[in-house]
Amino acid sequence: MNNKIRLVLADEGVYNLQAVNHEKIKGPEVTRHLLTLQEFGCEIIAEQEALEANGIKECTVPVCLKSKQEIAQLLAESNYIIGI
Repeated sequence: MNNKIRLVLADEGVYNLQAVNHEKIKGPEVTRHLLTLQEFGCEIIAEQEALEANGIKECTVPVCLKSKQEIAQLLAESNYIIGI
């Protein structure tokens, strides 16, 4: 369809953008899924304040950084929002 899909990682969600030893922590491997979404044209947006607050300086995938205010505006303009 002609739907534009964006993934917004905010607050603690930005931890999914870090390089992690998934075998050691027995957690899911997220990076390959994020890369697949990007291959399908999905824009990945990260909350800049959350990255800074959590000391995340490098992301495992290219992201578009937006402030909380910019993300709030983006959500307000969206037709549909799926939150987890």
